[in-house]
Amino acid sequence: MALPPPLRLYPTGPGLDRTPLGRSALPESNWTRAPWNVWFSKFLHEYKLAVVYPILPAPQALALHERTAVDPAAKPALYAGDSSWRIPNEPLVYAADGTPVDDAKFKQDNVRNIVEHAKQHGGVVSFTMVNNVFLDTARSWLCNVDVAGFKPRGLLWAVTDEETRDAMTAISDSHTVLLDDVKGGKETGHEFGNPGYWKLMLERTALIGEILRNGVAVFAFETDAIWLEDPEPYIQELVRQDADVVGTINTRMEVSGNFFYLRPTLATRRMWDEVTNGFEAAFRKEHFEKKAADSWTYIENDQSLLTKLVLRNETWRRSYPLTFLTLDMELFTDGRWYKPEEGFYTTDRAREPVVINNNFVIGVQEKTMRAKKWDHWFWDEKQKKCLNSVVEKAVRKSRKPPSGNFIL
Repeated sequence: MALPPPLRLYPTGPGLDRTPLGRSALPESNWTRAPWNVWFSKFLHEYKLAVVYPILPAPQALALHERTAVDPAAKPALYAGDSSWRIPNEPLVYAADGTPVDDAKFKQDNVRNIVEHAKQHGGVVSFTMVNNVFLDTARSWLCNVDVAGFKPRGLLWAVTDEETRDAMTAISDSHTVLLDDVKGGKETGHEFGNPGYWKLMLERTALIGEILRNGVAVFAFETDAIWLEDPEPYIQELVRQDADVVGTINTRMEVSGNFFYLRPTLATRRMWDEVTNGFEAAFRKEHFEKKAADSWTYIENDQSLLTKLVLRNETWRRSYPLTFLTLDMELFTDGRWYKPEEGFYTTDRAREPVVINNNFVIGVQEKTMRAKKWDHWFWDEKQKKCLNSVVEKAVRKSRKPPSGNFIL
């Protein structure tokens, strides 16, 4: 009698899984044929395990081995006299390795507030996070869209401090929500790669997920961008083509994390949960609480994970179909637009973009200086007013949106 072939063992466990779908641990390109232990390992590595302790009248009530239907008041001996036993008031959330998960928790009143704001604007919020570090940048962007006449609908300022809340609340045709439970992006350590930066970006990602789960579409942008034309017609054209996600592609051929539109479809929510879980796992792994506030680290983040899922991971795209449409790369540009001498955005069409995302430079002051050099700074810090003539010079008349977009 012939012996069966030897059992092929596949690697499992945390640390082997470096891609959003963990293909490094799978036996074939068709990952649906992976054995159960690989699937279970992936589940433990990528998803949170929540342990919920109910609020009971006494800790002894948890000792169910001595409680019965006929004698619910029986006194158990297990925790008798143990004064250290405590019942938490909120659910405790743990990772697979047993360590507490430092989730970005948002007060449900704030989430409901955002949802109510969306209801007044067709179920959409134009979402950006602002704190006092970026306050003048937000004012410059606001001057840009106010003077040009294309402030986005359902404008939502998600602010993290009282100074910014007071400043943004005074702005008409917008809504401000104070997220006092957000901890990232403070004055120290707010630049790209700092612990506070990653914390703020993770909290932003988690909040977007909360909004999507409530059936609200999210147009996410950052206020360091310069809007030379109203981007909404371009976005809406792709939404009418049943896009789940409308995004932009930067000069590194990545999906930009600073300008995108998410419809709250099941496909979008599934994808965004995967992005959030991957980002959170990368953040926890670095133990940023042990690092200096101004230290620099690169980790997997919303942008890199989003790029992998919708552009590069064929397995994910086949198994979880999602319609991702891109805005014209020559009209929606990144910060390398400011460096044509290096060969970026050199065509006549690209020199007249719709939106310039002022990235590929690190530091709030550096971004401000670059914007001023190109006459793309629209706020007078000394006189506290908009530079209307600078806006009018920069902004041109809108043209009809192009129709040659493609589906990935």
